[in-house]
Amino acid sequence: MRFGKWLAIAMLLLSAGACSSAEPKPESVRTWSNPVTLPDEWEEYGLGDPFIFAFNGYYYLYVSTWDTDAGIKVWSSPDLVDWTYRGLCTEDPVTTAAYAPEVRYWNGRFYMYTSPAGNGHYVLESESPVGPFRVATDNFGRTIDASTFVDDDGTWYFYYAGTGGIEAARMNSPLSVTAPGSPTGAYMDGWTEGPTVFKRNERYYMTYTGNHVFSNGYRIDAAVSESPLGPFEPFEGNPVLIRTEGETVGLGHNSLVTGPDLDSMYMIYHNLEGPGIVGPLRHMNMDRLFWNGETFTVAGPTDTPQPAPALPVFADRFERDSLGKSWITSGTGEWSVDPGKGAGVRAPDSPDIALLRTKSKTEPGYTAEFYVRSESEAQAESRVGAVFSYRDEQNYGTVWLIPESGRMELTERSDGRERLLGSAALPADFDYSQWHKIRIEHTAAGSTGNARGVGNAGNDGRAGKAGEAEKAGDAGSAGSAGSAEIRVYIDEMRKFAGPASTGGGAIGYAAAGLDGRFGYIAYSNDVNGSSDGRVYRPLPGQVQAVHYENGKEGKAYHAVSKATADGKLPYRPGALSLKSREDGGYVLSVQEGIW
Repeated sequence: MRFGKWLAIAMLLLSAGACSSAEPKPESVRTWSNPVTLPDEWEEYGLGDPFIFAFNGYYYLYVSTWDTDAGIKVWSSPDLVDWTYRGLCTEDPVTTAAYAPEVRYWNGRFYMYTSPAGNGHYVLESESPVGPFRVATDNFGRTIDASTFVDDDGTWYFYYAGTGGIEAARMNSPLSVTAPGSPTGAYMDGWTEGPTVFKRNERYYMTYTGNHVFSNGYRIDAAVSESPLGPFEPFEGNPVLIRTEGETVGLGHNSLVTGPDLDSMYMIYHNLEGPGIVGPLRHMNMDRLFWNGETFTVAGPTDTPQPAPALPVFADRFERDSLGKSWITSGTGEWSVDPGKGAGVRAPDSPDIALLRTKSKTEPGYTAEFYVRSESEAQAESRVGAVFSYRDEQNYGTVWLIPESGRMELTERSDGRERLLGSAALPADFDYSQWHKIRIEHTAAGSTGNARGVGNAGNDGRAGKAGEAEKAGDAGSAGSAGSAEIRVYIDEMRKFAGPASTGGGAIGYAAAGLDGRFGYIAYSNDVNGSSDGRVYRPLPGQVQAVHYENGKEGKAYHAVSKATADGKLPYRPGALSLKSREDGGYVLSVQEGIW
């Protein structure tokens, strides 16, 4: 096909996206611009090695400390744009020149990993993300730039910079790693540092940084593996982020975070601005990831105003003294709100369910997050959890945390009849009196969003056996065109994936025979990266054709003749012709006469 035809197609795709974005008006769109500077940042040292994670409705940012001072600074934000300085979360002398601090929440404690001056690691712990953090270990070495990852079965992994690239080791606990490290295959043929690992669709992804921190060629690569220990295979298109000339150069040491809409992903990284008073002067940057099947690209680096991350359709932090008009209660129990603790319920000692639900309702495809914990001694069959896809008292789903059995159970009530979709064991040290996050990804029947299909996850989030699927209400079988697809995560550990008959509806909280406390709750009508198809792309830059507008045929796009999608491909089924690539991504087949 001649260049002119490709240009016409590109213009068609871009104009379709532009026409569907009439609201809000451009002047009303909130924006941010790279690089980001913040009040109270380290003078002439900036915001190097930025790490962001989310907890109970807020994001928390930690950065490296310059070489002459002790203490680690922290900021918080409700939306990744408006940041509030929260002070030093520790002032322990051990944190002098604390490099690349990262924090992970587990069972009521926040664990911080840092390598002061790059001379081995310490772990600090706290009951709050803003501290105070206390030193909990001696220096246990392992060079620099630690990052942790927890798999679906609750196993912890420790990643760090080694002489031959990124190395990894299993952890004994959040405070201990004694296993020898092994190379992961993530290597840039030179000094390689700054690993970050996450899991998506049963594949493990790592981003990592190479070259020298004072080099304009500092850059970010990505790799993928079938195991958390590797070997990791580098992306064919590496680096995923680099710029050696222009407004921002020397880009590296990133973290990754899910946006406020619960669906988008952002890469957080720093840029080099030159030598500071002590060490390099760097500032924070943020750009969005876009998924194409099993691969991703980064829409950056940008240095012009960008639309602020999308907010959820509904969210509540319960930072007031009453439930308010957005909520409906039913069943047994006395509901209340404490602005410092969240919503709560005093449930009677009976199997009857106390239920709190939103007045607003999701669409059939959505993502929802919940924070729950118990507040009374557990009895047999007592439970606390989240409600989803609520249509009425006879039709809704629940995710239960059950202290007595140490399990998660997923149930579905249809026409008043309840069935068990699946269950999974929770870690032996799971403390039900502490905050736990429940995440539900609910894909509408006939669609997988921007992801491949999944089978059932049995006990401990692993692939279920045929017998286990039958016991779980046949939830292990492949989803049919008439079934929704549900994934359930507890503290980021996937504990269930399979079909269900639920659709859109209200979300909320529930308890039975147990007093409960409930925190941040939110939902958006996007799932599995479905928002990637309609979001603004920075130009100059690349717009992948598979991300054509989500709207209807004949309105957002138009095909002259009906195209047939490859039946084996779950991405955007029934849409225009797609073909798979060897790297797990997809391409849009555009042939003469199709458009």
